[in-house]
Amino acid sequence: MAFASSLEQSNPQTDLKRGSEMGEKRFNKDMVIGDVLKVDPGAIKVIQKYFGQGCFTCPGMKMESISFGALMHNIDPEVIVKELNALE
Repeated sequence: MAFASSLEQSNPQTDLKRGSEMGEKRFNKDMVIGDVLKVDPGAIKVIQKYFGQGCFTCPGMKMESISFGALMHNIDPEVIVKELNALE
């Protein structure tokens, strides 16, 4: 059991902050849309632009990725990710 307790668990919010401090991209197409908004509330503008206002009341927001949402809206997910990563 000591082995299991010594493993460092991953936390998406902490990992993203750590990545952005090192100059890495903060967002990727596999991120859950709800997590994107938790990490950067300013991302609401980008999400609304590509997915519409209905995204914020959809239960899928807590489990669907940017990639899945982009597929459902016929959008290239990399366009969304690029715009999210350009946020200050």
